[in-house]
Order: sequence, then C-alpha cells, then structure tokens
Amino acid sequence: MKLNEQQPIKLNWICNHLKHKRQMNKTVKKIMEQLANLNFFQIEVIADLEFEGKIYKNVKQRNNDSILTTENWEQHKETFFAQRMATYKDSYTLAEKIKLELSVLEKLPINKTDYQILKDRYRAYLEQKQALPPQPIDKEQNRTKQVIAETFENMDKKGWQYAFSTEQDYNLFTDLLTNFFEYKDYSIPETAIQLKRTCKTKVAKTLGEIHAELSENPLNSDIEYFKIVKVLNHFKEVSNFDLVKAMQR
Repeated sequence: MKLNEQQPIKLNWICNHLKHKRQMNKTVKKIMEQLANLNFFQIEVIADLEFEGKIYKNVKQRNNDSILTTENWEQHKETFFAQRMATYKDSYTLAEKIKLELSVLEKLPINKTDYQILKDRYRAYLEQKQALPPQPIDKEQNRTKQVIAETFENMDKKGWQYAFSTEQDYNLFTDLLTNFFEYKDYSIPETAIQLKRTCKTKVAKTLGEIHAELSENPLNSDIEYFKIVKVLNHFKEVSNFDLVKAMQR
C-alpha cells in the first residue's frame, strides 16, 4: 500500500519537473532569440570610452547608440549595410555578399514586432541593392583598370568617346577586361556592345596594346580574349586569325 501511495506523488513530481524544464527551455530560447536580434541589428560607432577611470578618445565600439530601432533605421541603414558587407571576404563580389546576407537574414529568429519590421526593411533594402547595376571598378583603386583606361584614352584625342556611345557601355567592357586579366569571374553579355562607326581599326590596335601590357599569354592563341573582344559589334563575325592581324597592326 505504501508503494501504491507513493507512486502518484513521484509521477506528479516528475510531471511538474518536466513542465518546469520546458518552461525554462522556452525562456532560454526566447532570451537567445532576443540576443540574436540585438547583436545583429547593431552598428559600430566611434565615441569616447571610459575604462578604469581613464578616458580613451575616438574608440570604435558598440554601446547604447549602436542599437538599431525602427526610429533610427533611415539614419543608420547605409552604415549598417557597409559594416555587414565588411564581415564577408574581400574576394566575394557585392552581389555574392548580398545573396549570403539575405540567407543569413532569413534564418534570423524573430520574436518581436519591431525586429520583424527591421528585418522586412533590411530585406527590401538588400533586394533594392540587388536590382541596381554593378558599380564600375574604380580605376584609381585598380592598376589593371587604370592601364586599360589610359590605353583607351590614348587611342584618340576624344578618348574612349571616340569608340563607345555611352559611358555605361565603356564601363561594362573595361570592367570585363579587368576581371579577365585579373583571373576573376566574369560573364559575356548576351547582347553585343555597339561601337561608333569608323573606329574599328583604332579599337583593334588598342586592344592589342592592352593584351601586350597585361597578358602573359601569346595573343594568337588566347581564345578567351577573342571571345571578349567579339562582344564588340565590329568584331563579332571576325575570324580569330583576322582578329590577331588587326590587333597587331
């Protein structure tokens, strides 16, 4: 009888213990989710830092001013984006970084309305960035692009405008060349770039000079370079043999 009387007591204790444990787990999970959101939606700021009674000037840190809210999102979104992009490898393109960031954002646990709004705003911001055309490579920061740009500038007194109708076409092609010579990923445009009339001879000579300056491969066997050159409408139907002759004049 004593055994039978004790069994309900033990079962009740076990049930209460498990119930308490589940409640604790829910609380811990909720706290962890809140910390994940808090840590994600923050920026680093430059401010004075007091430590052990001493003031340190202009220290990069996270403090109460670092926390993003629905009220200060517009003020800090550019800084937040730049700092988030800086967490990825420099070898990743901006498009690749944004794709990864969207994946991280989707996995972020949300348990408060304000964080859901911040998540939605940031997703919309990233998707808007995705839709924008890529920024042209800065020739001041890239030697390969600088060599290519200077060679086109020396092609004619009108510079690149002698051959290209728009700056967008010029940047598209010179960035394509830059990525090719730096062994970076690139994609051949499906639509040919339209050059101005009567510029074929000078452009071919310029492309030969660029290859001689930047490539380690012999021109007459550089098939991949020919593919890029044939993006330009004047050379689209030219044979590789004739292309080499034109570039070596």
